Amino acid sequence: ATSVRLHRGTRRLSWCTRTRASSPGSWCSLNFELLGKLCRRAVDCPLESMLAAIFPSQCSRAKQLLAVLKPRLLQMSTIKKHCAEKTIGTHDGTFHCDEVLACYMLKKLPEFSDARIVRTRNESILETCDVVVDVGGVYDSSKHRYDHHQRSFTGTMSSLSEGKKRRATKLSSAGLVYLHFGHRVLSKISDIATETPVLEDLYDYVYAEFMEEIDAVDNGISDRDGEPRYSVNSTIGKRVARLNPDWNETASGEDSMV
Repeated sequence: ATSVRLHRGTRRLSWCTRTRASSPGSWCSLNFELLGKLCRRAVDCPLESMLAAIFPSQCSRAKQLLAVLKPRLLQMSTIKKHCAEKTIGTHDGTFHCDEVLACYMLKKLPEFSDARIVRTRNESILETCDVVVDVGGVYDSSKHRYDHHQRSFTGTMSSLSEGKKRRATKLSSAGLVYLHFGHRVLSKISDIATETPVLEDLYDYVYAEFMEEIDAVDNGISDRDGEPRYSVNSTIGKRVARLNPDWNETASGEDSMV
């Protein structure tokens, strides 16, 4: 007979088995620290290989233990993946082009490619997110907070790049993410190496011909004041806005911004 107990609060598994060598009624209890470590890596380690490594000369026992352990290990794998899952926080309700694009760019990066988007205005929940865009009233790149709604925020591509860029339009959350991650995103999409003149030219062109319009529209900046202030080439913000539910439709935060 074999039983497996997963001790709550620890990652140690105890395997108790009645052995033929022991006297009737007696039990042999073994703690496998190695097995516990492997359980934490169950996503990457085939269970059969794991148990064969632990019980190289006892295949039948390994199979028996596998049958008992497999449901538990799969459960632990799910918990592990959930705990390790990164999250991108943004506001709920009506979505806009800037945070949609910000989330898209972040998910192009390896560290956020599998991140879950959490839509809320609850600050306690936002504090648990790995990166927050367009909500929270904080811009702090060291903490991955990229909001532009606070009255104190006046950042532009020029001011936040210490004059290296000449664009003077106030940034939205998309512009902030582009400022900090744009080179890597473009490199990922185009297969052009970072730190090259070609990618730098592409970075400037994409901002001037695409990104700046999104920043300006989200901040309510007119496209001209006598002279044109920025290029309007896509009107993508209006198309994204039309993806929101109609006024007489009901949609939860999870149903919106798919």
